[in-house]
Amino acid sequence: MYCSGIIQNNIIASNTAQVGAGVSWSSCTLQNNTIYGNAAGMYGGGLFAARGKIRNNILWQNTATTDTQVCYSDPPQYCCIQGWTGGGTGNISWNPLFYDAAHGDFRLTANSPCIDAGGIVSGVKTDFKGDARPRNGTTKPRGDGSDYDIGADEYYYHATEAGRWSLYR
Repeated sequence: MYCSGIIQNNIIASNTAQVGAGVSWSSCTLQNNTIYGNAAGMYGGGLFAARGKIRNNILWQNTATTDTQVCYSDPPQYCCIQGWTGGGTGNISWNPLFYDAAHGDFRLTANSPCIDAGGIVSGVKTDFKGDARPRNGTTKPRGDGSDYDIGADEYYYHATEAGRWSLYR
């Protein structure tokens, strides 16, 4: 994808390309997106040659022969990136703990490390479902203190969580 502008509150999943199957060759602001399960033949299954502000994104389960999540891109900020050891500010590499990503449910569960772990972003007032952002989802201090969640979903308690348990608690 060649683009400029703002890409926000999207789920970019299950794409294939030779390079940059998630987002590639962009000069834009990428904020509060979930980029999951994309497959590139060579470089950057998640991001390839992404220039601009990269903030509050989840990059997970993307594949490529080189630099599976992020390749030749500007440093991310407050992102959750699988296996990330690169630079940037406030990034984490813990499992985002989606409800059921294998079946397209990218909502964050109550124990997700992405809750309140983001950085402040201008112009983002809702998530991909229309829920208000930011929302204080945990009492633990995380991110820059703005209470923005990382990814396309802003965590809200769901009745389906009652009685759920996790090995990550």
